[in-house]
Amino acid sequence: MPSAVDLKLLLNTDDDGHGAAIERAISGAVEMQCMVAFLKYSGLRRVEKLLKRSLANGLTARFAVGLNFAVTEPNALRALLRLTRRHDLQLYLCNDKYTFHPKIYAFKRRRGATVFIGSANLTEGGLSRNYEASAEISDSTGELYQSVTRHFDALIDECILQLATPELIDAYEPRFLAQRVEQNLAKRRLVQVLQNPDGHLMQLREILRVMETDKSTDGLDVQRRVRRTARSEALSQIRRLARMVPMTPEQFLPEYEHLIENFHSGGLQRAKTTIAREAAAFQSALAVAVDVVDLDADAAFDRLRQLMLEIPRAGVNVITEVLLALNPNRFAVMNQNAVAGMRRGDVRGFPSKPTKQNVSGQDYLRFCNEAERLRQALNLDDFCELDAVFNYAYWNAGESPTDEAA
Repeated sequence: MPSAVDLKLLLNTDDDGHGAAIERAISGAVEMQCMVAFLKYSGLRRVEKLLKRSLANGLTARFAVGLNFAVTEPNALRALLRLTRRHDLQLYLCNDKYTFHPKIYAFKRRRGATVFIGSANLTEGGLSRNYEASAEISDSTGELYQSVTRHFDALIDECILQLATPELIDAYEPRFLAQRVEQNLAKRRLVQVLQNPDGHLMQLREILRVMETDKSTDGLDVQRRVRRTARSEALSQIRRLARMVPMTPEQFLPEYEHLIENFHSGGLQRAKTTIAREAAAFQSALAVAVDVVDLDADAAFDRLRQLMLEIPRAGVNVITEVLLALNPNRFAVMNQNAVAGMRRGDVRGFPSKPTKQNVSGQDYLRFCNEAERLRQALNLDDFCELDAVFNYAYWNAGESPTDEAA
């Protein structure tokens, strides 16, 4: 008997993506529920004409949008609010002390429903440009759609969602504008610092100062909290995988995905299926990793490097992310971003793209020693915070990190 649920992975690709899939779903829908953390007019513009046409033809819709971090654009909220005056559309806002972070697009058809649950916000990046991943679920029974509706209703009943009004949007706008001004000033100052070839440690100090004033999710205060939680989750998952019996690639993949979602090196998602094919070998390496935590950096790195040498795509970034999770006071992440960050502190001599072939244990020990010197100079708590500073500089410098594992 065929399943009532059809599930597939939705990604943003050159010829298709979240935007196109959501447009297809709107076209055939009679009801729509949308809950997103961030809304920008660039994303709304992508679906606006089709949404208006569908509303005019009888579509009913509810939107819930988060105001956390002042990323959502007031002009996009006002555009949606205008539609509520002419059509059967309701707009709710969330400004709770806890971050409103869902990305759910649910569509009820005359027969069955389609639901998207994943990472894509209603922005141009979320719908087309960013690396996003969602589950596209076609449910002939409509039960999942009803679950989304009940969840939406509960958030309203608990007063977590408030019906949008012009006054609420007007009250939010100054916070949005202040955040935008602050971010633009910070980015301009950061670019000036990054363009100074003679700043050396001054560059990193100024980058840190800008990061400390950045109140977005990239700022130091948020990154400290996020990375502390991520490191704890990664450590638990490493220990869990080390204890488990050898798994098949299919069993291992979701476990590995949970591990790397708590790492901060780029490119790890692109290597996951390759690494999953060597699931048992990777688990064995993690079992050894748990036991090398008291070794010096060179010995710990060499042990893991030797075990992962034959695991394709389990590169220096993966090895050192594991080591950092085990002890962020002794082991630093070594990847393309971190090497670039070290150069900003006038620390050179490391390959711009570290691999298992061009980095030895002695290289890694020297890297950790130099990283410790910079950490102390910047008065940071551990290597997690130093890596956050390196990433901040890398991403805000306009570079495009690839950081492929090797």
